[in-house]
Amino acid sequence: FGALCGLGCSLLTRFGMVAWTQEISQVLIEANFASRLVLSQVALQISKGSTDFQVASHQIKALLLASNAASSTLGELLRDKAGVPLETLVDIGVAGQCLTLLFSMLLWTFSRPGSEGEASPM
Repeated sequence: FGALCGLGCSLLTRFGMVAWTQEISQVLIEANFASRLVLSQVALQISKGSTDFQVASHQIKALLLASNAASSTLGELLRDKAGVPLETLVDIGVAGQCLTLLFSMLLWTFSRPGSEGEASPM
């Protein structure tokens, strides 16, 4: 859900030419951010006492924060130091959101019970 909202926001930001498309993109980005927070909290609640899962959940949250910091730093460097146009930066963001959506769909496909990529329980 979050990846789909992120892609929608990026596409509306890049191609939306009127104010209402930008308003919808703001709703989508908020849904994207909310899904990140809610998902980790639900996962922690479900785990109830599973230390390994809680540790992995916190590591994922730390990785997400590091990823956000790295992408914003790279964006600033590309814009300010390399002079990359804003449209190109948004295009890079759209490509990243497409990859995120693809990988999340693949992860969901291979993590369902009965799928070929299902990992054996430890």
